[in-house]
Amino acid sequence: MMDMSAIIDAGLALGGAMAVVLMGMAMVSSDSTTVSMSSDENRRQSDDTQYPPLQAAA
Repeated sequence: MMDMSAIIDAGLALGGAMAVVLMGMAMVSSDSTTVSMSSDENRRQSDDTQYPPLQAAA
């Protein structure tokens, strides 16, 4: 017969596995809003302002 700690461990493992599956399904089914839909020119321009060339930073 299983003792109480083994039952708790099994319950936590099953609960964690279900949480991982549910989060994965939520990620797959949701529309991502983090992907930028801007043009290449705008993306290059913003990258230049956020990350200056190494020569200028040094």
